[in-house]
Amino acid sequence: MARFAAPRTLMTASELTTHASCSLLKEWVVGRDLCHFISVDLAKVPSSKRSQALKHYVESKSPWSEVGFCAVWQGSTAQVWLWNQDVIKQLLKVLPTQSLTRLLPEMVFFAKPDQDGVYLAECARGYDLQYWNKGILLASRWFEHMPSMPDVQWFCRAQGIAAIDTAQLIELPTKIQPWLGARPSALGWLQAQQNTLVIVAALFAVFLFTSQATLGFSWMLHAKQLEAKSQQLQGVVMDVQSLRGEARRQRRDIEQLLPRLYQPDPIAAQQLFMEKMPPELEYEVILWERQGNRVEVVIRAELTEVFALVTALSGQGIENVNVEPWRRADHHRILFQLNTHPQALLNAGVLGAQ
Repeated sequence: MARFAAPRTLMTASELTTHASCSLLKEWVVGRDLCHFISVDLAKVPSSKRSQALKHYVESKSPWSEVGFCAVWQGSTAQVWLWNQDVIKQLLKVLPTQSLTRLLPEMVFFAKPDQDGVYLAECARGYDLQYWNKGILLASRWFEHMPSMPDVQWFCRAQGIAAIDTAQLIELPTKIQPWLGARPSALGWLQAQQNTLVIVAALFAVFLFTSQATLGFSWMLHAKQLEAKSQQLQGVVMDVQSLRGEARRQRRDIEQLLPRLYQPDPIAAQQLFMEKMPPELEYEVILWERQGNRVEVVIRAELTEVFALVTALSGQGIENVNVEPWRRADHHRILFQLNTHPQALLNAGVLGAQ
C-alpha cells in the first residue's frame, strides 16, 4: 500500500512544502505557526457529549469568525490545535476538492515524551515550547526564533513549575505517522463530509441524466438549425467574454490602487488599539512602531491571559494579532495588522486619505 501513498503537503505562513510523511488520502499538514493550542478537560461532561461540547467551546473561544481545529483525546482531556479557517481556505484554493481534504496539525508528527517536563520541538517554521504532565500536552507556545532563557523561564512560571535552563531542554524527534486519534474515524469523516458527498452524488446523477437525454433527443435536432444557432451564440459569447475580461482588469486596477489611496490615520489607529485593550488590564506602552499597516507595540503589564488579549484586540479594524514575551520581564510584544480595506477602516473610524 505504501507505493500508492503520496507525500502530505505542509503549509506555513510563508510557503507550501512537502512533508516527510505520506498518506493514501488527500491530507495537508497545518504548520505550528498557523495554529493556536489549548488543552480542555471535560471530565464533568458525559463521554457521549464531549465531542459536541468541545466544538461549542472552541467556537466560543476562537478569535476568528470561522475556526477549524483538530483534537486528540487523552482520557477526558482534549489536546486541541485551532486555526483561522479563512486563511486555510485561501491556501487550499490550489485544490479542486478542498472540502474533501483532511487537515492535521504539524505537532502530531512529533514523538510524545516518556517523562513529564518541558520540551522543545523544532518546527518547519519556528520552535514550539511544550509542557507535558502525565502523558498529556497541557501547554504549548510557538516562537518564531529559538526561545531565550527569559522566554523559557516565563513559560515555566506560567505553568506553575520550577524554571529550567535552556540547556536542559530536550528536543522532540519527528515521526512519519501522526498520533493515534489525530485522524477522524472513517465513519466520522464521512459524517463530517456528508453535505459535500451528497452534492457530488447529485451532480453526478444530473450529469448522467443530461447525457442520456441529450443522446435520446439529438435525432430531433436539424443540422442547419444547430449551425445557425451556434454561430449566433458564438458571437454573443465572445462579446460577453470580452466584457467580463475588461471588468476583471478594471477590478484588479482598482484593488491595486485602493491600498495606496487609503492608509489608517496614525492617531486614530493608536486610539483604536487603546479602546480594544481590556479595561481591567493595567499596562504601559513602552514602544509603538508602525510600517504601513503593520504595527508593533511593546507594553509593560502583568499578563496572565494571552488568549483573552488576542480575542479582545482581534476584530473590526485589527487582524492577525500575535502576543509574545519581550526581552524584559513583564514586557510583552504585540504584533498586529491594520485592515487597510477602505470599508473596514471607515467602520473602525481610522480612515485617513493621503
